[in-house]
Order: sequence, then C-alpha cells, then structure tokens
Amino acid sequence: MNKSEPIHLKKLLRADLEKLTIGGQILEADGLGPKVFQLSSGLILKIFRQRRLFSSATFSPYAGRFIRNAQRLEATGIATVSPVQYFDLPEKRTTAVLYRPLPGITVAQLARDGKLEPAIIRDLAHFIRRLHQKGIYFRSLHIGNIVRTPEQRWGLIDVADMTFRRRALSRTLIERNFRQFKRHLDHFCAYYRCEFPWQKLREGYDAAGS
Repeated sequence: MNKSEPIHLKKLLRADLEKLTIGGQILEADGLGPKVFQLSSGLILKIFRQRRLFSSATFSPYAGRFIRNAQRLEATGIATVSPVQYFDLPEKRTTAVLYRPLPGITVAQLARDGKLEPAIIRDLAHFIRRLHQKGIYFRSLHIGNIVRTPEQRWGLIDVADMTFRRRALSRTLIERNFRQFKRHLDHFCAYYRCEFPWQKLREGYDAAGS
C-alpha cells in the first residue's frame, strides 16, 4: 500500500491478533506485555497502549499519529516506514499499526560497530539540519531512531512523537531537540562503552547553515 493512501481503522479481535503474530518474534515488551512484533512476513506490528485514562491520545491515538507522520515524512521526501494497516485492539484504549520496516542500519548500530566515519557524521549533521529547516520537530530524535539506508539515505523510524511546523524550527526548539538527543546519547554511550563525536556533529550542523 502506498504511504499516501488513506488507511482506515480496522477492528482486530484477540483471536485474529494471536493468529497474526504466530511465528513472529517479540522485539520489545513492557510490564503490560509485548509492544513490538516482527512477523514471519517481515512486517512489524507495533502496539500502542494509552496508559492514562485521559490524555491527548484519547482524541488522537498514537497509532494514528504514527501513520500520519509516516505519510507526511514520505511526502516531504524523508525516508521512513510504510504503514499497511491501522488496528483497534480488544484491550481498552489500545491501537496498533502494521508496517513495512525501513531497510538499513541505525546510527546506534554504527556507533556500536565503530563505523561513524567523519563523512557519515557530517552527512548526519546535514540531515538533522534538513529536518529542522523543514519544521520537523521529532521529540524522539536519537541515534536509535535514525537509519542509514542501503541507498545511503537517512531516514526515521518510531515516528509517533512528531510535529510539523510551517516554518523552520526556532533556535529554542533546535536546542531543546539537541538536549534530548544528547541525553539519550549519554545513556547509550555509557551503557555500551562507545564513543560518539558529539562536537563534530554540532560543528557539522552549524557549518551546514553557513
């Protein structure tokens, strides 16, 4: 299915959910159960549970946001996942999205493998600046959600938490986005005992605008 086509909400009964996930691999789970499956078909099923009784997700479920954001990114020329189906699950305030994953390797994987060459960091900095110039504020922008595709393009995954603004991001929002990025990066590098050329990334970002 093309990402620009409307994807309508469909009821998914518990028996159908169990059938759909037979032979699949659980990629992520929490105290409430599995959150992300990789199905035998290669597709990904991501489950969104609304934890609070009243929140913005009451009126705009996370799975719906995920789909809309993927479609807007695609229309903007940013590589991302390809939504296939939008599900309403039997569990209260729970939705899901079935999608084709974005092929490639995350920046996190490149960092763990020691493959963050200067040219890649410079290219990554240009990509982040491109997002900001397009008015894309991705609250979950971090090295686990940025993908380098086999065609050497950059793309985004896990795109539910995102807003699109009419103008380029303000300096305040840019710095807030970088603080979020750096906070995740520090935890990641401490856990995996790897290095990331943070200063080079910021220098590359600034140079891209000169």
